Amino acid sequence: MSLVNLDKIHLQGIRLEANIGCLDWEKQCTQPLSIDLTLFLDLNKAAQSDRLADTVNYAAVAESVRAMATSKHFELLEHLASRVIEQLWLLFPMVQSIEITVNKGAILPSVQSVSVCLFREKMPSH
Repeated sequence: MSLVNLDKIHLQGIRLEANIGCLDWEKQCTQPLSIDLTLFLDLNKAAQSDRLADTVNYAAVAESVRAMATSKHFELLEHLASRVIEQLWLLFPMVQSIEITVNKGAILPSVQSVSVCLFREKMPSH
């Protein structure tokens, strides 16, 4: 039996302005978002080689998230989070699982912040 390492890369607090929301006024302006990502993958090769080519480029991940979030109007945080995951899997195939939290901040009276957290795993290929 072969064990696979699932290590983690965290990107916390990717800050951006996005056009997101269901209300009419939200469709007319951008709002601040903060996105946290955890990428699960085997980092053993990078740990041994000390080469960027053997891991995921953090700057490229952050830029991909920013590009997706600002590419169009999203009604729901859930949909944005799902699209970010799909994009990251296309760009970084070595990633096996992704957890993403999208925080929209104080959008409801008496609620400090609202966020959505998704966790997705790739289906094993046979």
